Amino acid sequence: MTANLLFADGAAAMIVSTRPSRLRVIDARSVALPEFADQMVWLAGDHGLHLRLSQQLPETLAQHLPAAVDAFLSANRLSRGDVRHWLVHPGGLQILDSVEQSLGLADGAIELSRSVYRRYGNMSSPTIFFILKELLASRDASGAAVAMAFGPGLTIELVLIDLDPS
Repeated sequence: MTANLLFADGAAAMIVSTRPSRLRVIDARSVALPEFADQMVWLAGDHGLHLRLSQQLPETLAQHLPAAVDAFLSANRLSRGDVRHWLVHPGGLQILDSVEQSLGLADGAIELSRSVYRRYGNMSSPTIFFILKELLASRDASGAAVAMAFGPGLTIELVLIDLDPS
């Protein structure tokens, strides 16, 4: 029932090539938290996928996300203050609040994520591309951006993007 309430329909695609673009992927990392794997589980059944979510998920992410993000940024000689845009997959309002608070982000830092969530809901994987599309359409699309999502297992997915304003 929870999955039916949380998830919406959406589709997105991205073409990755060596051709010049205003968006450049700098690095990507997947951080696994296997000791919390039972907090987000997708089960395949006779009638499709079933999602099992723990109420502790926002708290678990809040405890582990800052270290994961800081290590990822440090490996790229950056800190949170160097990141101009935070593109957070909206697993729900509690997840967005947890990310914003645990990383100490300024008010409005994840407004694109909140806006896409309000308008479209959580479309699972395509949602992050909807957020990226919103950023690229804005006048402010330049500098470093970090895209993040959370998956079963429990995983934290991170992508560092460099945006050229031209």
